Formats: sequence, C-alpha cells, structure tokens
Amino acid sequence: MKSLSASLSAEILKSKNSLAAWLSFLGSSGIIIAFFVILLLGTDTFLPDEHEHAWKNFYHAYYEGTAFMLLPLFAIIIAALVCYTEYKNGMWKLLLITTISRTELYLSKLLFTYLLITCSHIYFVCLMLLSGFLLAWLRPELGLSSSGLDILYLLKLASKTIISVAAMLALQFWVSIRFSSFVVALGIGVIGFILSALLVEGWPYAVYLPYSYPLLYLEEKYLLQPLSQVEFLSMSYCLLGTCLGLLDFRQMKIRT
Repeated sequence: MKSLSASLSAEILKSKNSLAAWLSFLGSSGIIIAFFVILLLGTDTFLPDEHEHAWKNFYHAYYEGTAFMLLPLFAIIIAALVCYTEYKNGMWKLLLITTISRTELYLSKLLFTYLLITCSHIYFVCLMLLSGFLLAWLRPELGLSSSGLDILYLLKLASKTIISVAAMLALQFWVSIRFSSFVVALGIGVIGFILSALLVEGWPYAVYLPYSYPLLYLEEKYLLQPLSQVEFLSMSYCLLGTCLGLLDFRQMKIRT
C-alpha cells in the first residue's frame, strides 16, 4: 500500500506540466467560456422560462451540452495521453525494472487518470458556478438571482457524471496501455463511443454498452434514482475492466 501511495504521488508530481494535465483544465475552461458567452449574448434557449428552477435549468444546460460529445471524447483522450506519454519517452522499460510491482504501477496510473478526470470536473463545477453568478448579475432576466442554488442537486449531478465515465475510463486505460500507438488507442475509444451513440437511441440493450453511460445518465429515469442501473453497471464494468487490464499488464511484454 505504501508503494502504491508513493507511486501515485510520483505520478501527480510528474504530471504538473504534462499535456494531459493542461488539457484537462484548459478543456473545462473552454467549455465554460463558450456556454457563458452564448448565454451572455442572449441565446438563452438553453434555459426554459421557469425562474423558480433557474439554477437547475442552468446546470442542465451545461451538463447536457458536454455529456453527449465532449465528456466521453475528453475522457478517452486523457486516458490515451497518460499511457502514451510513457511510450513516447521510452519510460515503460525503466519503470518495470524499479522496485515497484506491475500491479502497483498499473493501479497508480489508473488511479491518477481517475484523479485527473475528477479534479478537472471539480474545476468545471467551480467555473460553472462562477459563470452563473456573473450571469445573475449581468442578465437578471434569466432568473438566477431569484432562484436557490440547490447545491445538493449539483453535487448529485457531479457525482453521477464521474461515476458514469468510470467504466469507459477503465476499459480505455487498458486499451491505451496495450497499444503503444496513441492513434490506435484513441481510434478504438472513438469507435466505441460512436457505436454507443448510434445504438443508444432505440436499442433496448444499449444500457449494457460501457461507452454509452455518459450519454444515458442524464435521462430522467436514471437521474431520479439514488443509484441507477447506469451507475451500478458503470462501477461493475470499471471493476471488471481494471481486473482484466491488470492481469493482462502483469504478463504483457512492453514494446517501445
């Protein structure tokens, strides 16, 4: 456990100026700025005329705008980048001759990937609230100044978002560590997402596709449940993907 903690700490220190870290926070900033400008300039079709629930509508405008395309692709790119960086720098073979076991190495990098996505989303939520306060001041007609924040509902949305990408991240991380090519790892993830997006409407078994969960979790039948089928399956696939990926990595020959 101490070795795993030390390895995770090393990953965090090493990532300070990495492309994955910069992309995580710049991507969140870009999304918030784009939606802020749209709402500021008067294109408020995202917000129904229900001032009593203005903040809830505001949250959904941001979340629904990111869930369909940006969130899945963002998670796929981050997972691929974390693994590809080690291939590009020729670090895998050096890491494997250290005292850190393959199990600890795999889990530390996977946990770091989850941590990066989680921190990025917390940053997204903070920026979203800041943009909401600014809009309440600049455009009072949106009703944000007269409606309650409903922080508990926002925390629910944020936690469901992070859980919904867990399955996809575990599988994408395994793919990214299995293939040394960034393009191949990214391509597999994008294909998985596109197929899920095509099947999610109308196919009754789409809920069993791990890449579909960021597209499904905001549906009312899943959002209203404390622990929905989507979240349960996402955590189950996450555990399965982690175990299978770890078993594969422990016997895998690393090619640089």
